[in-house]
Amino acid sequence: MALDFLILYEHTVREYESDLLLKLELERRGYRVEIRQLLDPKYWRLFHKDKPEVLVASCMYDNEAINSHVYNNIGRCDKIVNLHWEQMLSDTQEQADWFNMSGNAKRCIQTCWGERTAARLQAHGMQVKNTPVTGAVMMDFLRPSFKGYFKDKEALCKEFGLDPAKHLHLYISSFGYASMSDAEVSELSKMAGTDFSGFAATNRSSMTQTLLWFDMYLADHPEVELVYRRHPSEWNSPALEALAKKRPNFH
Repeated sequence: MALDFLILYEHTVREYESDLLLKLELERRGYRVEIRQLLDPKYWRLFHKDKPEVLVASCMYDNEAINSHVYNNIGRCDKIVNLHWEQMLSDTQEQADWFNMSGNAKRCIQTCWGERTAARLQAHGMQVKNTPVTGAVMMDFLRPSFKGYFKDKEALCKEFGLDPAKHLHLYISSFGYASMSDAEVSELSKMAGTDFSGFAATNRSSMTQTLLWFDMYLADHPEVELVYRRHPSEWNSPALEALAKKRPNFH
């Protein structure tokens, strides 16, 4: 029996729990669902006997994304839903062609967390029926039915060697471009048809200034533990390693 839904994810931290939640709900409704990482080995069965009716993607900006998410994993598919994980954008990004879909991506279902995103995509040529406002899946974990799902402060501190008696400051980084080399930024710009060099430069300078603030603050506040959650694309950052070595209350 063929699959009803195949869900593809890119970043585990950003997507996997929400994908599991979606999978369980679809299975509760009687559908056959499978989750796979975008770069997993390709399975012949997904092109034939297990070919899904619907492919659920993590991003779907242009024809190149359709190639990488759809054709490379299951062949042709006429029902594509984009969970559209990148919706918290700057004003500049909201006006960029890359973030407003092009080519056949405009014919896919682009889920929207709110009316603002739906209106923006519609203003750039998408049909109302392809821009449903669904809300953000991950917010469902805040519903009363999930009480107790997340670990409390004491349990987390014990697991990661933090002092539960201290104040915890949690910082969610958006510096996804700061770790990229100029060559990587150039390659991404060519792929997207949008120049990301200015945005990358802003990312780097903003990160530098932010870490400088953290350094000064943590020096004056030893009673604080600051936990820095990297952006999923933020890898190989000597600046973070250096600050963690300098400030024992930076994690």
